[in-house]
Amino acid sequence: MSTHKPHHLISLGSSFAAGPGIPPLSLRSAGRSSKNYASLLSQHFSFQHTDLTVSGATLSNITSAPQEFFGTTFAPQITAVTEDADIITITAGGNDLQYVGGLTTEELLSTWAGRLFNLFRTRSQPAEAISIDELAENFINVLDAVHAKAPKAKIYLVAYLTLLSPATESGIHVSLSAEAIKKYQQIAEDLLNAYKLASQARSEWCSLVDVAELSKEHGILTDEPWVEGLSIGSIWGGNPMHPNEKGMRAVADMLIERLESDGFVAI
Repeated sequence: MSTHKPHHLISLGSSFAAGPGIPPLSLRSAGRSSKNYASLLSQHFSFQHTDLTVSGATLSNITSAPQEFFGTTFAPQITAVTEDADIITITAGGNDLQYVGGLTTEELLSTWAGRLFNLFRTRSQPAEAISIDELAENFINVLDAVHAKAPKAKIYLVAYLTLLSPATESGIHVSLSAEAIKKYQQIAEDLLNAYKLASQARSEWCSLVDVAELSKEHGILTDEPWVEGLSIGSIWGGNPMHPNEKGMRAVADMLIERLESDGFVAI
């Protein structure tokens, strides 16, 4: 029997890390699944795992701003990061660009039921526009803050699974117009570019896991989708426009391969 102390994995981020709608949920108030990619990763390697992910989080909710999510207040995720961490995963930034929320809303409003619902819903203020360079700088600030608390940890920026594949067509895969499809594909590309810039700026202890590139043929309503579209089932399940169980498994497998190449072994 091994007496080796297990490595400590801490996972940070928003819903694409937390896994809302994928049962079983480990913390319902955070929209957090016990089958999200970090949980699957920790099970494979027998890591000690501290899961701090919260659906809906922005980058500031990781470093400085408390987060309100369905009646629960969460402290900034970094407050629970400890210096004994060996591995830290981060997936966030989409909410800073109104990526998934905007995509979901526009897809909903492309249907008659959604347009009817829109007549009665409460309007929220649109988020301020942010450039790729600004988002990358915000990512770098997150990386620096996390690194300061856990200086020996290897940090992995885990990109978003692709929602709209290159072959996505209006009226077939989604109800969005062709123009809206291009708009959200560009937002996804902008988000990935910010990940690349940030990881390159801190390459000594941070690296990118380009999930977006590896999942581009697995978008909504492809032959093997790793994400859910907008449907009654996905709304009821709590994960429209979000990773499904296959998607989380795929991301975990990508990370397992990366960590093994970086010298981590299961114990």
